[in-house]
Amino acid sequence: MKKVWWILLLLLSLALVGCNNVTSDGEDIDQIESHEEASIQYKQDIDSVVSDLLKTVASAENMIQNYAHVWNAGISKDTYMTIEHAQNLLSIDESTARKYFATSGYTNFIDSDFQKLIQELKFYYTDTGKIPELQSNMESIQANLQNLNDPPVEYEPIFAEVLELYRIGNEYTQFAINPTGSLITYNQSTNQLSTDFISQHNRVAILKPGKE
Repeated sequence: MKKVWWILLLLLSLALVGCNNVTSDGEDIDQIESHEEASIQYKQDIDSVVSDLLKTVASAENMIQNYAHVWNAGISKDTYMTIEHAQNLLSIDESTARKYFATSGYTNFIDSDFQKLIQELKFYYTDTGKIPELQSNMESIQANLQNLNDPPVEYEPIFAEVLELYRIGNEYTQFAINPTGSLITYNQSTNQLSTDFISQHNRVAILKPGKE
């Protein structure tokens, strides 16, 4: 008889343990906790992607502004680029400026052909690793987004918005990697993309689940 009671107590204990793993609504607690952990990790990963994208676009913005600056100097009749000007613009020393920008004879005036100025600046950004870094960063961001393409259900809307943020940011950085068009269209396109990127980032921030 005692043996029967021990068996019944054991079965009752197992039943109680099973009940403790279920909420009052019948949901499995372990599954809920697993989902919460996955959501927390996903939030950290998507936040990291957005942060990397912001840094990359900020770097591209500086390059784009410098392209527009030398472009304007090259087509303006009242503005001339000098070695000192290049030093200040890029925060480089005189020898580096002379390495990348050709001067007129033995003067400090840089040849003013705007196409040549743009190509010289592009070569500087390529040779010093700025353009390769932009390309590498965007490739890394794209790869990270591909790894995040199966989000928890509450993050599905925000993932779509981050994809759009990436699309705008990638298009914007291409103007730093390969400046094309006229100065007017270049400025118009980059200004519009910059505005779109800021607006889209604000949208991402507003829609993000669990934001503090």
